[in-house]
Amino acid sequence: MPTWNLGLDTLRVQNADEDNWLSDGDEVYMVVIAFRSKLGVPGSTQTWTNPWASYDWAKHVKQGAVRHVPDNIGRVGFDNVVKFGFAEFTAARKPGADPQLKPEVLGIVSLAFESDSTSWSAMHGIIDKAGPAVKAELEKIIANDMTPLDKLTAQQMTDKLKGSANTIKDAITPSLLGKIGLFLSSGSDPDDLIDYGINWYTNLDPDLVLCFQGLKEAKDAHDSGKPAPADHSRAAILARAGLNPLDPGSFQNLYDKSGVAYLVDGSLRHG
Repeated sequence: MPTWNLGLDTLRVQNADEDNWLSDGDEVYMVVIAFRSKLGVPGSTQTWTNPWASYDWAKHVKQGAVRHVPDNIGRVGFDNVVKFGFAEFTAARKPGADPQLKPEVLGIVSLAFESDSTSWSAMHGIIDKAGPAVKAELEKIIANDMTPLDKLTAQQMTDKLKGSANTIKDAITPSLLGKIGLFLSSGSDPDDLIDYGINWYTNLDPDLVLCFQGLKEAKDAHDSGKPAPADHSRAAILARAGLNPLDPGSFQNLYDKSGVAYLVDGSLRHG
């Protein structure tokens, strides 16, 4: 079955924390937590965390520095991802349908740190709790949404997926970042949590999204009397849908805190 590869590729230091004449640059490390969860399937949520306890790849970096994020740190593979297309949508709405035949949300939470004096063992004490915190939130947001799929129209289903995924950030913030911030604030010269990013996708077939979004925009234009969006390119329609279907492409995450700014290029690949 298809495998999708998602992750961080390149670190670009826009503004370093320790790049004055008294210091020799930042030591950056990244924590990447992968997740996947099926809509309305309790117990389907999975999370795992890549190795992260090293900044050898981003040591003594100053403004303008560019570094490759090692694959074992920045990238994750999602195996056996089945695209949810027209056939799956039709089959899932039939009586007696396979309860596992549901749309899926998958992605990564990434955290950028600047290392100071916190030991790796101390950081493990909090980072090891991050995956379970993400899993608990996703299980509440997505997996335990028990609205029967056969009761949803196509647009209701896509709206529900988009709404579920968009709440991930707000839900994870207090449970995960609050714990990390509290832990780090207790040290005398703690590592700095610069920022975090979330990159999520659905396993909806892009052609399904294009169809649903096109129907929605046509209906909205008819009901409002206003013209539909002028740009009918594939990329524009998918972007307006806001569902991030699995489609190879690139993204950028900005990790920014009090003038410290790291820009990271990432990508989604097939295979």
